[in-house]
Order: sequence, then C-alpha cells, then structure tokens
Amino acid sequence: MAESTTSTTVTVNPTTTQGTTTTTGINLATRFVPEVLIEGSTASLVVTFPDGSRAELSWPVDLDLLSGGVTPSAWALVPHRQARDFFIRRGHAEEVVGVFGSPSLIEEYQDQSGGKVGLWRPEGWSDVDFLAFEFDSWVVLVYDYRSGEYGGDPMADEDRQVWVSSLHGRETEDGFLVLSADEPLHIAGAGAYPSPMSLTLWSEEGEMDLVPEVCEAGFISPTDVINDGDDFSHWCDASGLLSIRIGGPPTFAQRVHDHLRVSNVQVVGGS
Repeated sequence: MAESTTSTTVTVNPTTTQGTTTTTGINLATRFVPEVLIEGSTASLVVTFPDGSRAELSWPVDLDLLSGGVTPSAWALVPHRQARDFFIRRGHAEEVVGVFGSPSLIEEYQDQSGGKVGLWRPEGWSDVDFLAFEFDSWVVLVYDYRSGEYGGDPMADEDRQVWVSSLHGRETEDGFLVLSADEPLHIAGAGAYPSPMSLTLWSEEGEMDLVPEVCEAGFISPTDVINDGDDFSHWCDASGLLSIRIGGPPTFAQRVHDHLRVSNVQVVGGS
C-alpha cells in the first residue's frame, strides 16, 4: 500500500529579530510573509510579480529563504516626461513613509475612484517626497523630488495627477501585489532596465532576488564581492525566463543553487 502524503500550509516566521526589524533590516511591521505549502521535507510557493508574471518555487524546509519576508520592486514611466522607482511594502501610507523618517502630509490628490493619494515628506530628507498609493494591504511609494538634487526632475501638480489617475493595483488571493496603469503611464515589465522588476526574498542567511526576464538558460556568473564583504552571485534558471541573484555568504548561495527548484515560469510581456 502506498504511503499517504500530508500537506500543510504554514506561515514561515522570522527566526531572530532585533527590535522591530529582522537582522536583514526588514521592518517587521511592513513585511509580507506568504503562506508556504509543506509536503514532507519540501516547501513550495507560487510567487506573483508586480506585472502578473508567476513562478513556482520549491526547496528543502531546512533552507531559510523567506523568514524576513518578500518585497516587490517595480517602476513606471510617462514617456518623455518622468520615470520613477517604487518603494513597496505592506501597511498604511503614513507607516510606510515613516520607514524613511517622521512623515508629514503635504498635499492630497483625488484618484478616479474618489479616493485620496497623499504627497508625503519624511523628516530629514532634503529633496525627496513620496506619492503614497494604498492598494488593499499594500503601499506603493512613488519618489518625487523637490529640487532635482538626487537626479530626478520635480513633478508639477498636473504630473502628479496623471500618476494618481493612472496607477492601479490589486492584491491577489495569496497576498501578492499586481500593478497596472492607464495611458500615458506604463508599468515597466519583465526585463525592463535599468531597474528590472523583481521580488526579493529575505532570510537571516542572505537575500534572493528573482528577476523575470529572458536570459541564457543555465548561465552562472562569477562571484563578486559586494558591501560588507558579502558575496553576490547570479544564474539563469533552466527555463531561460528567470534570473536568480543572491546576496550573502558563498555557502548560502551554493545551497540555494543546489536545492532551489523553479518550475512553471510564466512571464507577462517581457524583454
């Protein structure tokens, strides 16, 4: 008689914390830790990227990949006008802006559904404001600049209103954020550089960036040393549609490379 397999859905909790942040620096109040399916000694998770691209991951349960949570990265542009990176976290607008400093609400703009999008200023930042969008449990901060000191051109009120009226988001059933936009705003899709859309999985051992893009299947890069003596390495999944980038000790990168399994990669649009 065949043995039955028991499946359990669990939320992976952080292993150690320091105050209100994990040791990787993720604020516990704004992190997102998705539910993971455990079958025997294997954990699995289907991840959804901000443009709706998806991939299925599986790994041994004793390999910590996301105790610190998952953070999406994305950006958008109005052609020939502005391009802006996003800072994306779970929570409320004031709480997420507060990651950068004590927040002050400067202005509010009305979106197409009658809601409000605030322009916030974190204390101690000489040049940066944020348009703060709330989509279900998620907050998307759009960088704005007052003087251009950091290289970004300031937006006028009419520019901000275009972003407020055009940027949309929804939370999937399993908690991930998916973004969309109306003309003239465009969400930068899979493989769009210089700042490709990604998901970062944080753990106590290191971080893993998943970047949906066309890449050379099976490619493995040389290891480079980055901040604080940590190593950075990356490779392309066998599908040729997902780059995996690791920051952390070489032993962590090797374990991820050897034991992470990726399947059913579905890229929306792409490079």
